[in-house]
Amino acid sequence: MAIKLHEAPEIAQNEIRTRTNERDEFQQSVDHEVGTLKAAWLKASKPAPGPKAPYHRYVVEKDDRTELKNVVRRAARLHEVAVVFFKDAVTENGLYQVKFNLTPMPVSNGSQSTDQK
Repeated sequence: MAIKLHEAPEIAQNEIRTRTNERDEFQQSVDHEVGTLKAAWLKASKPAPGPKAPYHRYVVEKDDRTELKNVVRRAARLHEVAVVFFKDAVTENGLYQVKFNLTPMPVSNGSQSTDQK
């Protein structure tokens, strides 16, 4: 998908966006669910992502899918795993099911995965 860029007058921006480690109640709830899923995934000997591996799902409105996936990814980082999402499915009443498995955190250049520590 190509991104279309537009010309517009510059808007003054003086505040630098800062990152925070604060976790609201919903994020903490997802953190807990991902931790429970990680325990099930470890108990199942870390199976590859797919329909037979332990999974978790949420049902949300269309406009909430991207934000939910960001919250799930943040929880996965907390638990030192990566997440693999299934294709979104639409329920009969127009809501979206967001389903995912866990997988080992990818090894970045020069670092070790948590399995090698």
